[in-house]
Amino acid sequence: MKKLFLVGIAFVLLLGGIAYTHAESTANQGPDDRAQELRKATEDALQQFQQQREQLQEELQKQKEDAKESLQQQREQVREEVEQNASGTSEQIREGLKQQLEQRTEALKQAFEQQREEFKNQLELRKEDVKGEFEQNRQELQQRLQVIKDERKKEIVTRLFGNIDELNKRITENFSQALDTMSDALTRIVSRTQIAQSNGYDTTSVEAAIGTATTAIDTARTAVLEQASKVYAIDVTTEDMLKSDVITTRDQLRTDLQAAREKLIAARDALQKVLEALGQIPNVDDLENASSSL
Repeated sequence: MKKLFLVGIAFVLLLGGIAYTHAESTANQGPDDRAQELRKATEDALQQFQQQREQLQEELQKQKEDAKESLQQQREQVREEVEQNASGTSEQIREGLKQQLEQRTEALKQAFEQQREEFKNQLELRKEDVKGEFEQNRQELQQRLQVIKDERKKEIVTRLFGNIDELNKRITENFSQALDTMSDALTRIVSRTQIAQSNGYDTTSVEAAIGTATTAIDTARTAVLEQASKVYAIDVTTEDMLKSDVITTRDQLRTDLQAAREKLIAARDALQKVLEALGQIPNVDDLENASSSL
């Protein structure tokens, strides 16, 4: 605007100069000639002024566009810096969350692994103790079998005595492996629960179910250890009652194994309830996948 004002003043001065110059140069001319020359000079000055004005307007428009572009660039730069800072902060939060989850999960794994190792060590100790007791019962059985005249029956009873012991060992070992599988599953469930909790979900019911399942697994382990410690003796009375004596011992093993199995079933059911509680959390599987990609 200031430049347009200056151009206007220059135009007025230009007209004044033209009029003065024209007056001097046409002092000896007639009125018509002077008027024509003055009109022509005025038109030339007006055309020149118009050109200068257009040139100035173009210059002002260019300056305006340059200023607008510069402002837009500054805005983009500020936005990029803000996004970079926000991205950096978000990345730090995700990284911190990931480390916390990894630490808590690792601590949990170590705790379950320690419990598993302690269980295995106790189980091995029980097996060693059982060996001595088994050998003592075997010798006592041989003495009791002296009242049996049928050698074939003696061999059958001796073999059944060993089979009962081996069956108990094999089944308690299977129970132990099943409990290890449950512990591994519970570890993964706890990890998923921690992920859900870190995302703001209420995991109270899941945590309560986890506590119940943990207790049930521990109870089942105790039952398996007790079962692994048992040695079954065949109480031989008479040759006529020999079959009944063997059946009594076999049935006792079956009853004891069923009692231990029920503890495992209770642990399995408790674990299933944990899964059901965890499944009530919306999109819990997506939360796990998102955490793994952090």
